[in-house]
Amino acid sequence: MTIGASMTAFTCMLSITAPAEAAVVSLDLTNAGTPGQNITGVNYDFGSGTSGGGPKIVNDWFPGGANGDLAVRYLPGTELWNGLNTGGGLKIAMTGGNVSSKAYALNELISSTGVIWSDNWSETLFNYAPGGTQQKRANIGPGNYLGLQSQIGSDYYYGWLELTWNPSEVTSGVARLLSAAYETTPNLPIAAGSFTSVPGPLPIIGVAAAFAHSRRLRARLRTGSATKG
Repeated sequence: MTIGASMTAFTCMLSITAPAEAAVVSLDLTNAGTPGQNITGVNYDFGSGTSGGGPKIVNDWFPGGANGDLAVRYLPGTELWNGLNTGGGLKIAMTGGNVSSKAYALNELISSTGVIWSDNWSETLFNYAPGGTQQKRANIGPGNYLGLQSQIGSDYYYGWLELTWNPSEVTSGVARLLSAAYETTPNLPIAAGSFTSVPGPLPIIGVAAAFAHSRRLRARLRTGSATKG
C-alpha cells in the first residue's frame, strides 16, 4: 500500500461517527398518539377562557419506551391546573421541585446529564394549586424546549418538545405546544430543536484500529525519510 493509500484509509477510519441508522423523527402534534389528539393551539386546543377540561390523554405517543403516554391538562376552576404529565415510561427533564421543568435553548444537548427526570405531575405541570395556592412555573419564551426521556430495558431514548408558556396571560396561564421530535438511536443525546442526529463517539474497535494504523504509518514515513537521506 502506498503512503497516499494509507492516509486515505486512516482518514476513513477517523470519519466513523454515529451509527448509520441514527435518525431524528418528528412527532405530529395535530394527530398525536392514540386516538390521534390535536394538542396544538392555545392550552392544547382547550382554549384560553374560563371553561376547560382535562386531561387529554395521548396514548402511545413517544416511541422507544413502554408506550410513552402524554396527558395535557387545562383545568381553570378551583385547582387551576395547566401543563403536562406523563406515564408509560415517559419522563420530563426537571431542575427539582414543583413546577420545575427545565427549558432547553436551541441546540442544547438533552441527555441524562445534569437534570432530574420525572413523571410526577406536581413537578411537570406549569401551574399547580394545591389547596388553592398557585405555584406557577416562570415564563417560557419562544425558542425553548422541554427535554423528554423514555426507557426500554437498560436503554434510554431522548426527545424534545417546543412550546411557549405565559403564566400571566390568563389566571391559569397559557401554554402552546409547537413541535416535537425524538432520536431513534438508544442512549444518543438529542440537540433541542434539531432534526439532525448528534454524531456519536468512535466505536472502541475503530479507535484502537485507527491508533494502531497511525503508529505504523508514522514508522513507515520515518523509515522512508531515513532511506532517502
